[in-house]
Amino acid sequence: MISRSSIIRYLPTLLLFLLLIVSFLPFYTDGSSVLYPFTKSLFSRICHGISDRCFEINGMSLHLCSRCLGIYSGLFAGSITILFLNNRMTVFTKRRYLFIAFSPILIHKLLELLSIVDYSKLWALISGILSGYLIFLYIGNRFLINFSKRSDG
Repeated sequence: MISRSSIIRYLPTLLLFLLLIVSFLPFYTDGSSVLYPFTKSLFSRICHGISDRCFEINGMSLHLCSRCLGIYSGLFAGSITILFLNNRMTVFTKRRYLFIAFSPILIHKLLELLSIVDYSKLWALISGILSGYLIFLYIGNRFLINFSKRSDG
């Protein structure tokens, strides 16, 4: 029997994995799949999906723009990291760390708005991965600390 704490610990990783797998639906199908419009509609709730900001596979845009793809990939990588951390890292639970976690996206977006750099799918992806990873370390550690307090008490 799987314990409740195990389910809670692995659930974010599983859900993020499924989200990423479904976001690559154009890679698995030619777009004629009946699932494609349905999943595109679902993903429109979490990402604008503007096609010129999305990577393309087989001539079809992915469901997520490059920045959101990076954010969710970073969140997924962060969720895997949290699974392997036996002790909680309290350095990641301070609020200033959350600002640091958003910095890669903020810096990239600011450079774009000031016309210092042009929009690049690759740099949007990289800034999203960095931010997503750091954000999950913050969220995951806060969650683990709160969850362990409830389990202990």
